[in-house]
Formats: sequence, C-alpha cells, structure tokens
Amino acid sequence: RRSSDLKGMVIFLYVCLMIMVLAWLMRGLPKKAPQDKKVKDGCPRTWLIFLCSTYGFIYFTTDQYAPSLPQMGVDLSGSQDLMIATVQMNFVTKSALGLVIAGISDYVGRRPVMVCCLPLLALASFACGCAPNADWFVAARFLQSLGEAVEPLIFAACRDYFAKPEDRMMVITVVQLVGSVAQMVAPIFGGSITK
Repeated sequence: RRSSDLKGMVIFLYVCLMIMVLAWLMRGLPKKAPQDKKVKDGCPRTWLIFLCSTYGFIYFTTDQYAPSLPQMGVDLSGSQDLMIATVQMNFVTKSALGLVIAGISDYVGRRPVMVCCLPLLALASFACGCAPNADWFVAARFLQSLGEAVEPLIFAACRDYFAKPEDRMMVITVVQLVGSVAQMVAPIFGGSITK
C-alpha cells in the first residue's frame, strides 16, 4: 500500500512538472515582471526569516543524511555507491536547473518560481523519507534537487528586495550564516536520528 501511494505521488509530481514545462513552451514566457512599488521602501524583516529558513532547509535536506549513507544503502537495498551518487546527482541537477530557474524568475518574478519550487522541495523531501527502495529514493532525490534549484533566487531576492546597500549586505551575511550553521547542525541531527 505504502509503495503504491509513494509511486503515485512521484508520478503526480513528474506529471505536474511536465505540464508546467508544456505550458511555458506553448504560451511562452511573459514579459519581465515589474518590481513592486513597496519594495522601494524596503521589505519587512519577515522576508529575512523566510530567506534564512529557505536557505537553511536547502542545505539541511542533503547534509542531514550524510552520516547515515551506509545504513541507508542497507535499508533501501542499494549500494553505498548509489547512495553517494545521489549527492552528486543532486548537486549537478541543482546547479544546472538553478541557471534555468534564475532566468525564468527574471521574467515571471521571484515569488511564482519560489511558490512552485518550495512545495516541490518539501514534498520531495517527504518522498525521500518514505522511499521503500533505492530506485524510489533516487527519483525523490531528483525531484528534491528541482526544488533546491531555487537557491540562486534567494540571493537575487536579497538584491531585489533590499534597496539600501547596507541592508542588503546585512541580509546576505545573515543568510550565509544560517546556511553555514545548517551545514554544521544537519549531520549532527542526521547522526542522532539514525541511532
């Protein structure tokens, strides 16, 4: 039962992705999205919390399971090499698609792209945790990397939504600090939940 539910969810995510791509191919990309007039006055600090939590979660999704890769290979009936390859696949896919998604966000705006990618990241992370075997885990990791491709938009949003240079530098520093802390805490958390 669980395997068929997971299979249905992954197939649903792939179908949604294909529909989005087909819609963009048929309709074309809209003209560049205008900047909201409220942005000129600066953004609320809730944007900083959102950007930091998004950036931290992106790093947490990969780094938290690094200590348990050997056990994951056993549990998912896959080799340790396959489990390690999912990390490289994630980085390559995220990097390549990050370039495409950043370009798309220049035309449609940052918010619509984040609204599409972040739920995909959350659902794919859940699918990784529920994967019954290594094949499903690889498929879920691929979808997870599609959601993680939103990473360049975080810094583009810092540039776009924080007009004052000193505010912008403070926001970028805090976001980078959160990413560094997430990279340090995630393996500790991942190691503690495997025991």
